[in-house]
Amino acid sequence: MEEELEQKIGLIESIFERGELSSLGPAVDGMRGPDIAEIVMTLPFERSIKLFAILDTETASEVLTIIDEGYAREALGRLDESEVVNLVSLMASDDAADIIRLLPPDRIQGVLRKLSREEYEDLRALMQFDEESAGGLMAMEIVAVRDETLISDVIGLLRSEVESIEHIQNI
Repeated sequence: MEEELEQKIGLIESIFERGELSSLGPAVDGMRGPDIAEIVMTLPFERSIKLFAILDTETASEVLTIIDEGYAREALGRLDESEVVNLVSLMASDDAADIIRLLPPDRIQGVLRKLSREEYEDLRALMQFDEESAGGLMAMEIVAVRDETLISDVIGLLRSEVESIEHIQNI
């Protein structure tokens, strides 16, 4: 896999060298977010920001939670509030809180105000905690069922919630 990733980095570098930026999208299509994040952090800074800019919202959201803070700050600085809202709306609440903390203080409230009421309340609660404390690491998304719920119903619920909850440790 490492060799494959190195080849992909070489391809992307050559796309930049030739100035064929329209080929960047097809070059990363179908790649996993962590691999794209590694490429973003390997490229020279300006190129990495240009690569980040062409990603679809879902992929960009995932990549943003993985890349180094410096890259993430710069990428966020180039987005308007609505674009930031679209990205953080796709993240688990703990990741979204971490990303919002990277914004300049004067932009944080604007982004928070554009979120749904539930997202806003969750993020405001999480942002009260230090980023590395237990409260700062927890996520607000949970799955809860009653004791008498049938296992088959729990499995159905988990299948329906799999997209909205990143990690389920307990039921």
